[in-house]
Amino acid sequence: MDFTSLIDNAHRLCNQYPIVAAVLLLVLLFMAYKKPKESFKFALLLLFMAAVFYAIGLFRDTLATGTRNKDRMIQQTKGLDE
Repeated sequence: MDFTSLIDNAHRLCNQYPIVAAVLLLVLLFMAYKKPKESFKFALLLLFMAAVFYAIGLFRDTLATGTRNKDRMIQQTKGLDE
């Protein structure tokens, strides 16, 4: 998952359900106004979790490429042995 697809999904959600998006935005703004310290901590937690999931996605893609290349090399050596 890349950042562009994430933004596209958020934009699509806002277009399909504008009332839900507006209510969520109002709740977040109200929370930020009433308890700014906790809201800042929550925002940092979300940012950290997004970075972790992004890193996991990058590692998953790298691992898949390595596994695919390893399987291809195994098939090539099996073909030479026969």
